[in-house]
Amino acid sequence: MPLLIKRPLPPAHKKILTAWVITLVGYVALTFFTRLSFDWLSLSTISNAFLILLIWTEFKQQDMATKVDDAVAYLQVSNGKIVLGEKHLQIEKVNKLVLDIQDDIAYCSLPFNQAKPGVVLSFCFPKEQLDALKQHIQSALPKVKIIEEHSD
Repeated sequence: MPLLIKRPLPPAHKKILTAWVITLVGYVALTFFTRLSFDWLSLSTISNAFLILLIWTEFKQQDMATKVDDAVAYLQVSNGKIVLGEKHLQIEKVNKLVLDIQDDIAYCSLPFNQAKPGVVLSFCFPKEQLDALKQHIQSALPKVKIIEEHSD
């Protein structure tokens, strides 16, 4: 992803970048106020460790779920099927659904109804839409148990 695209920095990235700046300032202060000599290798090692964390969190976020702007429009119920984008599930096969909020992002997933082994149907959306989606699910799918896991 090009660095020129302007988008808000995810909270996980803010935490990592803040820790990186504090660590670098701490290292420079330590070498300035003690007899330790400044070492570019140590500085680059510290920076690379944080860079690896940033890359890993970006990969993890891309891998988590499909991002949608309108959760209610994305999860539709029609003709005895639950439609998640292009995926279709028979309503009678779905008993539980998970709603979660992490890092100001809401997630909806069907971990008990995998699309194929190891692939969970899920999507993420703005957390402000969580209540609307929950009401939509309760009215369209009254037999489905909603499991809520909020870690704000």
